[in-house]
Amino acid sequence: MTEVRLTCGNVACGLQFCLRGPRNVRLAAIWVADQNVAFLYDARGERYAKLRLTNGLAMTEEARAA
Repeated sequence: MTEVRLTCGNVACGLQFCLRGPRNVRLAAIWVADQNVAFLYDARGERYAKLRLTNGLAMTEEARAA
């Protein structure tokens, strides 16, 4: 699993998560910080769900600076 910080200019605005499995299967999710929404992508790279998170997530200072 990988986690990549997404930026807009020099400001951290979200995180991308990627899970790689057997036979080159790759699943992904993107969390958009300002909207507190997660977009989920299937193995074909097509978005199949949009989740509005009820509890806010906060980007840690580590994630902002990485």
